[in-house]
Amino acid sequence: MRLSAILLAIIALTAFAWDFVETEGDWLAAKWLPGGEILLTEANYRGLFIHRESEKLDTLTLAWKAGYRPAVDKSGLVAYTAYEDIDGPGHVRVYDLLEDKAREIHSGQKIGPVSFSPGAGVVFSNSEEIFTYSPDGSSFQSFPGGAHV
Repeated sequence: MRLSAILLAIIALTAFAWDFVETEGDWLAAKWLPGGEILLTEANYRGLFIHRESEKLDTLTLAWKAGYRPAVDKSGLVAYTAYEDIDGPGHVRVYDLLEDKAREIHSGQKIGPVSFSPGAGVVFSNSEEIFTYSPDGSSFQSFPGGAHV
């Protein structure tokens, strides 16, 4: 009984990989970037990475859930949700590939996947509202009735 409890604890901690992000192995959610590179996430949706032709792998973020349905805009912006720990509050960030920097535009609970909408910018919802933000975070609108999609 004790051995099975120890094995279960080891498996559970290994599955979450609290501080370690595998950089070799299975990759998910490949998306083409405007410059021809490939945006990838690790097998548990933690982090976003760019695979370049030279076989170089650049890290955009190591945040939890960042790889779950990130959005790519043709102008070189990548929008994603990010969590500092697996069940904590979330953030919506927009990474500008040309400027090589991320900008946080929203923080809150229960943030769903993000997308880009022509004329509206970054769109996402929580369980109560739908939000539209300009990609630089300077303006936003919210509407009642959000839902995870």
